[in-house]
Amino acid sequence: MISKELLETINNINKKLVEKQNYDTKNTKILASCVKLQEETWELSREILTFLKITRKKKIDNFSFEDLESEFADVVLSLLVLSNDMWVDINKVIQHKLEIIKDRGGV
Repeated sequence: MISKELLETINNINKKLVEKQNYDTKNTKILASCVKLQEETWELSREILTFLKITRKKKIDNFSFEDLESEFADVVLSLLVLSNDMWVDINKVIQHKLEIIKDRGGV
């Protein structure tokens, strides 16, 4: 599961984001985090297309596996920020989902 240390770091990042961006409401912060997650997901998708070599040659020539890895991390971190915004106990829901998958014979 996700370490307590990482979740505390996410909480601290979130507090700094709120201070820096001066969101007027909690809903605005949630919406901003949702949009940020979509942005990071798009960037990951772009890197995946490059990895699969189904994009422009210039992009393929400049491909870096480290960039792909970085985009995966950005998506995960953005998702954790959003879950923090919405008071989701991410470890609890992941464990619950894994149990559902196991019960279906998926694990």
